[in-house]
Amino acid sequence: MRASVLALASIVATASACDGCGRSTSSSTPTSASTSASTSPSTSASSTASSSLPPIPRPLCRLLGPTPPSTPSPLHDFTWLEVPAASRITAKDPKSARETGFEGPARVRFCVDGEEESWIVPTNAPGSFVSVRGAGEAPGAEEWVVTPIGVVRYSAAMVKVTVTATSATIELTSGTIDLWATSDAVAKAKLPADAGPQARDAAAASRDDEGWQRYDGAAGATITATASVLTEAAAKTSIDRCVRAGAIARALAVAISDPNAALGTLAPQHVVARRLARATCAVARIRTSQLPESPSATALAKAAVDADTVWRKVGE
Repeated sequence: MRASVLALASIVATASACDGCGRSTSSSTPTSASTSASTSPSTSASSTASSSLPPIPRPLCRLLGPTPPSTPSPLHDFTWLEVPAASRITAKDPKSARETGFEGPARVRFCVDGEEESWIVPTNAPGSFVSVRGAGEAPGAEEWVVTPIGVVRYSAAMVKVTVTATSATIELTSGTIDLWATSDAVAKAKLPADAGPQARDAAAASRDDEGWQRYDGAAGATITATASVLTEAAAKTSIDRCVRAGAIARALAVAISDPNAALGTLAPQHVVARRLARATCAVARIRTSQLPESPSATALAKAAVDADTVWRKVGE
């Protein structure tokens, strides 16, 4: 069970420095302003699965919030934070200096696996991820925002992603984003009530050949599931998809390693496959991380971690 969480002022004080940790999948007890106890995600499988990975020293993620600002603090990349209602925290990536914001109530992780990747799940009301324009943006660098029902990625954009138990609402003010929805959810463009056929056709055609939907400028979209996906059944579905996507990416990696490989064809396919595997496996991990602790949840967490390692291997 998740331990009683701490006061908002202690978010920074209790966040410990990463001791050269490698890619971690632990779902640590979140830090929060709430004083009530809540159910902790299963951790033992993640710890077991990640123990075989060699430690990779890397810079530490920084917490610049909460509001009002407090002293920046280094955080483990596997630290879950509980952001209270009407509060906001800001995180800063140690490599790119990109800043991202989170508005409560929500449970969040940032700098996941040492990458520009943030996870957000709802608590008892809608919570949001908010981009910070101009902070650490660089050509080719992307921030990934992972929810239990889909992923948003962007390089430079003003975007807000608001999550509930069964939906994610994406509000884009400027820039470009790419959106991917899970197989048990549906993504749709948000259009004005008076939008004409041309606008609707353009929205329908926004899905590209890599399985993502692209949005530019002032736009919006929703991802909707018919029921909560933070269940063991939904976790199994996401793990299965991660396994399939990882196998495809892995097969392409092996094919590329052949001296006679047609790199002009295989290399672009591998990029697309790795991107899809990363999205599917991130969703599998976020879903399993939120399951109440039990033997079956532990097994699912380990399965998600194991599946996520497959596509990351290169030429082995």
